[in-house]
Amino acid sequence: MRAASSRSLRALLRVQTSPQPPPLLTAPAFVSGPLPRSVWQHRGGIHSTSSTRMDCTLGPHASPWAINAALIAAQTPAEALQTAADAGNQLNAVNQATLLHRLAKAVRSEQCTLGPEDMGRLRLVQDAFLSLLQRDLVGDRALATTLWSAAVLHSCGVSLNDGFAVALVKCAHNRVHFFSEQSLANASYAAALLKLPGSADFVLACWRAARACIPGFAPQGIAQMVWAAATLKVYPGAVSVDVFLRQLVLRSSEFKHLEIGQIAWALAELKHRPPRPVFDALDASMAEEVNCCSAQTLSNTLWACAVLGHMPARILAALSEPDAVAHVHALLAESEASPIMARDAAVLSFSCAVLGAFNTPVFHAAWKTACALPPTAFSPEGLCMLFQTTLLAAAAQADGANLNDAPLPCLPAPLDSACEHMWRTFAVAKPTVSDYHTLVSRALDAMSVPHTLEGRTHDGLLSIDVVIQGTDVVVDATTGAPATIALEVDGPSHFAVNTRTPLGRTRARNALLRCRGWTVVSVPYFEWRLHNRSVDHQTAYLKSRLEQDGHALVRPPADELTA
Repeated sequence: MRAASSRSLRALLRVQTSPQPPPLLTAPAFVSGPLPRSVWQHRGGIHSTSSTRMDCTLGPHASPWAINAALIAAQTPAEALQTAADAGNQLNAVNQATLLHRLAKAVRSEQCTLGPEDMGRLRLVQDAFLSLLQRDLVGDRALATTLWSAAVLHSCGVSLNDGFAVALVKCAHNRVHFFSEQSLANASYAAALLKLPGSADFVLACWRAARACIPGFAPQGIAQMVWAAATLKVYPGAVSVDVFLRQLVLRSSEFKHLEIGQIAWALAELKHRPPRPVFDALDASMAEEVNCCSAQTLSNTLWACAVLGHMPARILAALSEPDAVAHVHALLAESEASPIMARDAAVLSFSCAVLGAFNTPVFHAAWKTACALPPTAFSPEGLCMLFQTTLLAAAAQADGANLNDAPLPCLPAPLDSACEHMWRTFAVAKPTVSDYHTLVSRALDAMSVPHTLEGRTHDGLLSIDVVIQGTDVVVDATTGAPATIALEVDGPSHFAVNTRTPLGRTRARNALLRCRGWTVVSVPYFEWRLHNRSVDHQTAYLKSRLEQDGHALVRPPADELTA
């Protein structure tokens, strides 16, 4: 009852404001307002001496309003901490939340570092806030803002008091149903940054509380909620995610490029494939802003489309315009000085390869940039991406793709060697045999089908879960020749969690195997579970899967069975 009345009151009193601009690490509004300066002057006795600065000298009995005004007007974090020290035990929860918020913004933007004296004062502020929290003297908005501030300080390397962040998350969890939309978004984001033992449960609680007020979320808040779930690898459920994403369809003009990039990245991390209208809205909104987005936002968006198996036609078309081409070249020109930009060049190249977009200017720009960098500029994952890009280009050409008579993408000698070495080390390393693989192998044994667990292609560049090759037991149904089958035992990581459609990386793997003459037969985990009741059910299912892909099982002679 309290939750309903509280939310109804907020709905009546809510002041509509324009959404905060990106980036995601945008500070929440001040917990005290903001109020017009005249109100500050009336309630706190503050006199303005200039248009940009107020004289915030505190008297011995300064009101909380005056203290908050002084904290906001402080020019440096050290000045804000001194103001708090002067106020002493006059600070209330709003003042302390404002102070921590001020420090978090300054440290995050690298305006300052906190010295030993500042850290000592910061520890006292944390103790005082926890004392008020234990006495239930902290409002919901002040709590959510302080949680955000603590997370930002922690992510910037500032040491927090033992138990401070844990206590904040625990208390916020108990009050989550009274949080406003902005507080839910800020608190979820903070919990994902902190990654405490209770963070995942808290973020799911925020999602449950948000169901009643989703239209009230700003675009940035929606991006924060989805980002938090993806960062902590917790899935709120297909219905909840799609209801949130519907706001992207209804209010697509309100979403900026950074928010779209964050949402796209989060969906790929969650392996959630949204409905077509969401993809269309994402595609259209990003296409309008390609000239102002960063390389990281662009690479995250295209990577997400590649993972989820969506062809972003409008984005790629927009990136082919002369202004966009110049913008992409300018972004990637910074690669030599930034490992992050080198990562973006590798991700853009790989994403275009998975999408089959080899003839696009964005691919050519990213590939040219990557080839000009030394191997040391890339992470192991980036080197693997570049090598797989060359494999996918060769597979596309072998499959009849038109590359406009352009030569196949190739890497310069030092980079090529480093990429292939990293690929063989990590991507084709000795795999582990799971229980799922073992069950499929036992079913094949029951069918008298010779096979090899965890084989490799002839060039050693690809691993295969189960190899069925060179046997007269499984033959091509048309020619009768022995089959060459790559039986892939595909677990949940290969499929979208809500639609069970194969993800882009799984499709790319299949294309590379087919290019090498293998027939790919997938055994999806969700189908195997339906037939895992007995060996008879398993063998019947595998027989039907092989027959669906144009193969026939020939029963071995009786003497071979006896042997």
